[in-house]
Amino acid sequence: ILSDERFIPLFSGDVKIPVENGYCTMVINDESGKINVNKLKASGDKIVRHRVDQMLKLIDLLNYQYHEQNPVSYSLIPAIIDWVDYDDEVTILPFIKRENEGAENNYYKDLIDPYKCKNAPFETLNELLLVKGMTPEIFNGRAGDKTQNIEPVDGIEQYLTIYGDGKININEASPMVILSLSEMMSPP
Repeated sequence: ILSDERFIPLFSGDVKIPVENGYCTMVINDESGKINVNKLKASGDKIVRHRVDQMLKLIDLLNYQYHEQNPVSYSLIPAIIDWVDYDDEVTILPFIKRENEGAENNYYKDLIDPYKCKNAPFETLNELLLVKGMTPEIFNGRAGDKTQNIEPVDGIEQYLTIYGDGKININEASPMVILSLSEMMSPP
């Protein structure tokens, strides 16, 4: 229940706040309808299989939008797990039949502009852009171009979060996140 009516507009859409000669736009989103990338592994260092399976399904759904291509690799999932876990052992998910290998410091130190694998939870969702296999197009999506017959593609970032306990509130989830909950569901 909202006790201060001044804040009601924040929950009903974009709010423009005047700042000098322009505006700052503020939107409040409920993150409980998104997949938490910090929760793919439990605190006891055990893979949370149903969450990994959900990410696999999300990748399939995103790749489906690309039609003939599959630019989002399954190896993104073990790479995300390696970014978050505290060890320096490369994660291999044997239940994934194709790309299933993550990345630790050895991969990142050999890049043109090397950096370390964080080995700690994501603090911002934009950190995903540092993870092996993530590209700006996969993260942000692709704008369509009807003159070139190019369909728009959703970015993965709109379905992910770094907040919450990992449980999905289906009342706040997008259709794509709901479809990712089970292999028994298929796109419309």
